[in-house]
Formats: sequence, C-alpha cells, structure tokens
Amino acid sequence: MNPLATAGDSEFRFAAENTLGKLVRWLRLLGFDTLYLARPDPEGLLRMCGNGRLVLTRTRRVAARLPAGRALLIKPDAPRQQVRQVVRQLGLSRARVRLFSRCLQCNTLVVPIERGSVLGRVPDYVWHSQAAFATCPDCGRIYWPGSHLRHSQEIMETFFAP
Repeated sequence: MNPLATAGDSEFRFAAENTLGKLVRWLRLLGFDTLYLARPDPEGLLRMCGNGRLVLTRTRRVAARLPAGRALLIKPDAPRQQVRQVVRQLGLSRARVRLFSRCLQCNTLVVPIERGSVLGRVPDYVWHSQAAFATCPDCGRIYWPGSHLRHSQEIMETFFAP
C-alpha cells in the first residue's frame, strides 16, 4: 500500500488549495475523496495533512511547510495535465477509479435514488430519457448518466495513457 493512502483505506484522500478548483472537480469525478479549501488557507492545509490527506498545492512555500511526502507540488497550469501529474506521480491506476461516485459540489458519496422521486426536480427531457439517478445526501444535487458520461470516460483514458 502506498504510504500516502490512509491506514485501512485503499483510496487516496486529498486536500487541495484554492488555486486547484478544476483539478478538484476532476479528482472527485474520478471518485477520489478530495477536499477543497476555497480561500487561501495554509494553516487549513496543514490541518488536512494532519488528518491523513495528501495536500495538493501550487505554492512551493506551502509544500515546504508540510512533512516530507505529505504534499504534491502541482506544476502544470492546465487542469487535465494536473490530473495526469497526480496519476503518474502517485502511480494511480484505472482500478482505483470510481467514476461519478462522489458529488462534484461537496465531495460526498452519491447514492442511488428512485426515478420517481426526481420527477419535477430534473428537466422533463432528462426524466423521460434516463432510467437511473443518484443524489448527494448532503447537498441534494441529482446526477444521471447523460451524454457527458462517454465524453468524461474518453478524457479519463488520457489521464492513464502512457
């Protein structure tokens, strides 16, 4: 097991600073537990590190303050390249991916919800064209496997390409 993964947990847990919002969304889309500090908060990142999270930062000063091996300095500017860096440096594999298992908004694991209970809460064309839905138990956001699923999977493949 990678020392950056939490004890008894095969999944990586991340905390990202405010400059990495798009990276955070991609990591959540891939199913990784990723907290996001929306405002500059070096002390908050230190606390997250203490809670067993790997800190993702673009700030050398922040990375230098953290214990060795507890921060990953993100170098690329483009979000997709940032994801590739995380995947490559940590040796993440497709097997760890749980695509669309987390709320993109608040990071909570989503749960299946009965189709009938979303009537009036999603656009009519979505309700008529989709059979499966999931919801975030914390923020109430509703998810469904729309056309974005295939496109996201195609992009995901580029993260793991040699």
